[in-house]
Amino acid sequence: MIKVVLLTDLDNTIIYGKTKYRTGDICVEKDAGGKEITFMGREAFERFALVQDKYKNILEVIPVTSRSYAEYMRIADTGLLKFRYAFIDNGAGLIEGNVRCTRGVWGETGKAFSLEPYLGILRQYVDRVRLVDNCFYYGKLKDGVTVNDSVVLGRTGAGHDVYLQRSGCKLYLLTNRTSKEAAVKAVLGYNKVYGCGGVYIVCAGDSVMDVVMAKRADTAVFSNDVKPSDAGLYGTGIQFVENCDDNLVNVILDKVTVLCEEAQGLA
Repeated sequence: MIKVVLLTDLDNTIIYGKTKYRTGDICVEKDAGGKEITFMGREAFERFALVQDKYKNILEVIPVTSRSYAEYMRIADTGLLKFRYAFIDNGAGLIEGNVRCTRGVWGETGKAFSLEPYLGILRQYVDRVRLVDNCFYYGKLKDGVTVNDSVVLGRTGAGHDVYLQRSGCKLYLLTNRTSKEAAVKAVLGYNKVYGCGGVYIVCAGDSVMDVVMAKRADTAVFSNDVKPSDAGLYGTGIQFVENCDDNLVNVILDKVTVLCEEAQGLA
């Protein structure tokens, strides 16, 4: 049987913050004080759950997010959005059943140590540097500062590229080992785990940090906030859609539904 895997970004792809809240939206995340901070459109939420349930033997939905473990668990703790697996830390961490995986590469610590020589460059552009789960650094761009979407700075002693990656008003310091592409590669390596005849991968997102997933995915849906030129190197079959209200998540679900129906027909 063919397995359809949706690898999707979370924030501003299927969920969004308070500034986009509409009456009746479903809260999917609360802060430590119990304040509602992240939401999903009611109709989109209900359809998302329906698609997951209808195709539960074929479809695996796996978030791929730059959120930290603690930030992801705030979503998991509401119990509303349900995922068996999730890639956090921009692809450097794996969650299984809401528990952080410590097997093999997922259990390695100190992934950010090799980035320390480049911290001075990051500080030139951002107000305050933050370390996420000891995997990568990021900060909010200083007012009036501009930087290219992606800038390679050098290589680690282990031979991994070190680069700056801009996403909206944030700038990240990463290696290509801490990349959402790594999540796609991991899923492709899990065919035997799934016990299926193959994996058909759909990826989705809203920023240039998400487009690297298209390198190894079969098809992709991105917000038109991503320029086609950003994803042009990663193949065809990429759909760009307007990211307003629930349009992006509905287009993602449309594509997934068609693929699941096709997979059922081949079973």
